[in-house]
Amino acid sequence: MKYLLLSIAFIAISTFQLFGQTSISGVIQTETAVPIHNVEVMAGSITANTDIFGNYLIENPELPTVVLPTKNDGPTNGVNVCDLLAMRNHIVGAVLLDSPYKIIAADINSSNSVTTLDLVKITRILLGIDESFTPNESWLFVDPNFVFPNPTNPFEASYPGFVVINQEGQYEMDFVGIKVGDVNNSALGSYPSTEVPDSDVLFFEIPNEVVAPQDEYIVEFTAKDFIEVFGFQFTLSYDPAKMEFIEIGEVTIANGISEVFNSNLVSPGILPVLWVNDVAHTIPDGDVVFTAKFKILENTNLEESLMFTSDYIQIVSTNSQGCFGEVGSPPFTTSTNDLSSVSSIEIFPNPTNGQFDFGMELNNSNKVEMEIFNVIGKRIFVKQYNGNLINDQIDIEKYPSGIYFLSVHIDGETITKRIVKS
Repeated sequence: MKYLLLSIAFIAISTFQLFGQTSISGVIQTETAVPIHNVEVMAGSITANTDIFGNYLIENPELPTVVLPTKNDGPTNGVNVCDLLAMRNHIVGAVLLDSPYKIIAADINSSNSVTTLDLVKITRILLGIDESFTPNESWLFVDPNFVFPNPTNPFEASYPGFVVINQEGQYEMDFVGIKVGDVNNSALGSYPSTEVPDSDVLFFEIPNEVVAPQDEYIVEFTAKDFIEVFGFQFTLSYDPAKMEFIEIGEVTIANGISEVFNSNLVSPGILPVLWVNDVAHTIPDGDVVFTAKFKILENTNLEESLMFTSDYIQIVSTNSQGCFGEVGSPPFTTSTNDLSSVSSIEIFPNPTNGQFDFGMELNNSNKVEMEIFNVIGKRIFVKQYNGNLINDQIDIEKYPSGIYFLSVHIDGETITKRIVKS
């Protein structure tokens, strides 16, 4: 990846500088102004991490110093079949990516170009065949003041991924974060996903029947509202004590860009599945879309033992109406349309192993109550806050995996959001 060395000139001697001190602060966010949490910002031997609002502060580094943001976690954050489809359309010239940041994000293999090899790399990441974007990183960063000479080909010029500071002073150094593989800005929950259950964004039905033990049994996944579908992804989860996966069988949908229909057994009980095509498909209700062959180990009810989940890759589908499902990764951001007194509310990470950061920024100082409920409505956590800026770490690690609901009460208004504990 090309980077331009950018020197910061000394401008004025402030009162702050007279004491021989240097302060470097800034905000790191996506091109759509979504803050990026937990970016490590290095200045020589000093490091600082951004908070959930994307802010960082470094004081008194040894000069001269290089200010370098890095973040190399969560490769699948915001990456899904919708990105595959958008990249495919860009490569063939059907619909071009409309910003230099998105084009940089599409260069998965860091070749300074966007090709079908990048599509292959994303597919391998989503299916669990590869674990990282090596030689690329999960996130890249650019000086927001840099103007691309040719926005339709940002690789023509070196763009600044770090900043050099030579003299003492107070500096504000912001950066734009680019999530590699995410070309529709769905990383960190910035994509306007649908508020519907996971099962409602797919186009299949699983037979409701009890199956006796046998060496080979073919499960038929039939169409339900499979209308003008471009792609889908999901984790096919099953009970490995009752079923043993053998292979994916007959597939009705054809000519997909990712070897027609891809799956990869990550571990017993976890089978990520991915299909995407640049031509929309419609299949009549009840027709078989694809089949899967299992060895049945004991009597099992298929509807209970075989499920579409987001256990490995999130449930996402795309049709002529757009992208649906859990297309982003945490944190989510709630707009002021949800609570009139709230500027922003964020949770990170989500899904979570039980520990997550909860942050709120209020328009005015106020009293806030936050509660967390399990799926049967039992309250498991409650806490009160005061002020206009809340930044807290919440721990529900002792509770079982599943769906929880976080409710915020302020000025007689309430907003509730879902938390997934893995």
